[in-house]
Amino acid sequence: EALADPVITASVGRSVRVAFGAAAISAVLGTAAALAVTRARLSIRVPFDAAVFLTLVVPELVAAISLLLFFVRLNVQLSTTTIMLGHAVFGTSVAMLIVRARFAGMGSDLEHASADLGAGPVATFRQVTLPRLVPVILAAAALVFVLSFDDVLISLFTSGAGNETWPLVILSSVRFGLRPSINATVVMMLGITLFVALATALALKMMGSRGRAVS
Repeated sequence: EALADPVITASVGRSVRVAFGAAAISAVLGTAAALAVTRARLSIRVPFDAAVFLTLVVPELVAAISLLLFFVRLNVQLSTTTIMLGHAVFGTSVAMLIVRARFAGMGSDLEHASADLGAGPVATFRQVTLPRLVPVILAAAALVFVLSFDDVLISLFTSGAGNETWPLVILSSVRFGLRPSINATVVMMLGITLFVALATALALKMMGSRGRAVS
């Protein structure tokens, strides 16, 4: 019954697209920020860290209203894209902190060795640095996917009419009483979240085992 409801199926597809988009944007921007800031001067790191932590400690309701005012100020029509961008704002901070923790602990010995062998900065990043960061980048992207997929407040303020995500459809349906279809959708959402978490953990374990075997 739940899957036969066009409103639910459309919202599920919308939530998946938003979560994938937010995860991709956050992974790229978060990784770039982590690489740029980790070895930057202290005068650059301190204000940047303050801005990153600010996006995480500000109450989500305040962040959602701020995003709404920002889009309205720019005359941007609320759509699936604005939801995605709103999720990417906090998602980038999450991804940046995760990737940065790994990058800071890697050391630069292999990068220096690559440079000594004649590799340029681009080749060193592509062949040495990036492969070592891929597992943690995937983990960060998966976490942002789950956070975006389950988000309510930011989605509520940045969606506009006709662009409701799956959690918003569930929320609006619950107001009129619990139905078996709503219970089913909640179980489905929990199942998807657990699947993403388990798949990510398994992938990271396989990559870690492969890395130890190679070394």
